[in-house]
Amino acid sequence: MKNQSVIKLILSSAFLLLVISLNSFAQVAGAKHTKLVDLFVMGRIEDCLDKAYKIAGNEKYKSESEPYLWIALCLIECTKDSELEEFYPEQKTTKTAIKYGTKFKKNDDKIKKKGGEYIYDQNIDFMYELIELGLIEGKSYLAMDNYTKSSYYYKLVVKLDPSNQECKMINGVLFLYNKNKEGVALVESSMDYFKEQAEMGGYEVNPKSERAFYDGFMYYSKYLQSKGRNAEAFEVIALAIKLDPENAKFIARYKQLSGE
Repeated sequence: MKNQSVIKLILSSAFLLLVISLNSFAQVAGAKHTKLVDLFVMGRIEDCLDKAYKIAGNEKYKSESEPYLWIALCLIECTKDSELEEFYPEQKTTKTAIKYGTKFKKNDDKIKKKGGEYIYDQNIDFMYELIELGLIEGKSYLAMDNYTKSSYYYKLVVKLDPSNQECKMINGVLFLYNKNKEGVALVESSMDYFKEQAEMGGYEVNPKSERAFYDGFMYYSKYLQSKGRNAEAFEVIALAIKLDPENAKFIARYKQLSGE
């Protein structure tokens, strides 16, 4: 229990530092709701949040994606304000922000499909800030072997960018830990992708989702070993090293499995 508390404290500190480091002047790119822009720029974050909630709940704007992104952005801003800490507790508020990020993505995809003016690509940096926050939260539960709560966050980050292979991998791995058979196809698909990347000569990990990359390979290897599939566990780590040759933890795991 003591070790779990230390792990939780370390991950919570990383989480806090990331939230603090988010650009305080960041705002929604391609925004059309000028009232929200004005409120945000003037630092009236709660007013901007309330206005965004009202717009999102208005039947007239139900098909828009922008209001949901404003809600996510304002919620993250609220976690950085010490005066609002009582009303916007960090973990709960960030969880809500990520959920609204997925609502934004869902609506924006519909707009894109219809040939409308979608804004996802313009706001990809903020989406990856949400992804990183989600991965930190997911890892905090994974470190305590709480696979159900951990999987909750990994499923959310995949929705923020379904094309991200690192996030797809860890999501699939957690499905396996939760005895969800869907995890087999998800992990195999990601492994095929990473094998192709290795054959092409390497892989550049997205800095914002590197936690998913590392944990995906490490926990998949551990899962296979727990099932007595040691040779496969070794192959997974061998592939990980091909993709990231200087990763000390991959190397240590490789030596452990090879008996060096």
